[in-house]
Amino acid sequence: MSLRTSYWRAPCPSPDPYRHDFYEQHLHGTPPPLTTAPPLLAALITECLFRAPQGRPTVGNVLERLRRLPASSLSGGPAALAEANRAEAARRGEADRQASAEATEAERRRDLLEAARTSLRFISDQLLTTITNIASTADIRKGKEGGWTVRLALAAMARRRQLVSAGSQTYACS
Repeated sequence: MSLRTSYWRAPCPSPDPYRHDFYEQHLHGTPPPLTTAPPLLAALITECLFRAPQGRPTVGNVLERLRRLPASSLSGGPAALAEANRAEAARRGEADRQASAEATEAERRRDLLEAARTSLRFISDQLLTTITNIASTADIRKGKEGGWTVRLALAAMARRRQLVSAGSQTYACS
């Protein structure tokens, strides 16, 4: 059994160095199929593991479905139906995992953009300070939204706000 598989079987993550691994697997991994559980129970457990809360069954639904679980194994048509239901629950779980990964990617891109903005502001501020210290006769004009223009004789340098696209969003980079 791999370390990743063992985490899915653990009742809860322990406060150890592998907690980040558990978090990453919960967000991006797919739990192993429950092949040893009866199909009706496997489908219920799979649905309870959906990442999106609105996709999970309610507590009342879980209790009702647990009450209705047959004491013995199903056979024939009911067994085939239960297996089809288990497969559909697994398919929906995978679709939920993919949607979660896409949302996480959008968050990652927003975080990267914010880090880039912060770095750009820092570099810009340092550059302006350096220019101001070296060229004390330069004409410095600060513009709106963090931009600036420096003129010295016939030379000019400006930092202006730019629009940057990240996915379907457009951001002002200042």
